[in-house]
Amino acid sequence: MSTATHSPPGRIQTLSAVAHLSPAVGLSVDPSTGGRYMASSGADGTVKIWDCRNWKGAVREWTTRGGGAELEWSAKPGALAVAGPVEA
Repeated sequence: MSTATHSPPGRIQTLSAVAHLSPAVGLSVDPSTGGRYMASSGADGTVKIWDCRNWKGAVREWTTRGGGAELEWSAKPGALAVAGPVEA
């Protein structure tokens, strides 16, 4: 993953990241961890879990069948719902 931060004077710091080799189609932040983890999915079928504290790379990654997946964190801590079948 490639990241860059930018913060003009008096503005909120932003993050720019290259997370997938194809366009990102899904993004969800885990509310049970106070925003520590974020999930992203790409049109290439990859799903990645990121640690938002350091952005050093995906902490978990897998592939779905049929392209991008929709993502939603569950109310149960640490559980992520991925729309579509997942390859192991």
